[in-house]
Amino acid sequence: MLDLMIREHLTQLSPSLRDWMQTVSTELLITLGVDPAMEVSLLLTDDEEIQELNRDFRGLNEPTDVLSFALQESEDADLTPELLGDIAISVETAARMVSSGEHRARVCEDLGEAVEWGLGEELSFLAIHGLLHLQGYDHAEAAEEAEMKAAERSAWFALRARVGNAPA
Repeated sequence: MLDLMIREHLTQLSPSLRDWMQTVSTELLITLGVDPAMEVSLLLTDDEEIQELNRDFRGLNEPTDVLSFALQESEDADLTPELLGDIAISVETAARMVSSGEHRARVCEDLGEAVEWGLGEELSFLAIHGLLHLQGYDHAEAAEEAEMKAAERSAWFALRARVGNAPA
């Protein structure tokens, strides 16, 4: 089960995009083959809150796009085997990243065609990235990064086939 929490003050998210993200959160675990008994929380927040999380948990006093907290990697994982972890995404950072095109290019690498890419697509990409981290993927080394990028690309297109494009 994926529990989606969206901070109310996020003006970048229209009601239709909020609804679409709810659909994404329902389909995300299925798309990535996560056991439906596992619990994941996904928080859509702002730069201020994600900066606090980044500072408190990683020692980096700056906003970031996505943070993952893999609970199955903790020393108490055996006490809560049903808790996979938590993901936090800054909607403000995601909105800025849409214009950079970095993630769009990563997903469309070797595809030979363009895809629509707005805030919804960026948020769904970051949710996939975060969930892959919870499943043990990493990108610290070149081989790991290549494997994670391939998994991101595959999952993004599979999710898109399930939920369609985000509302404009």
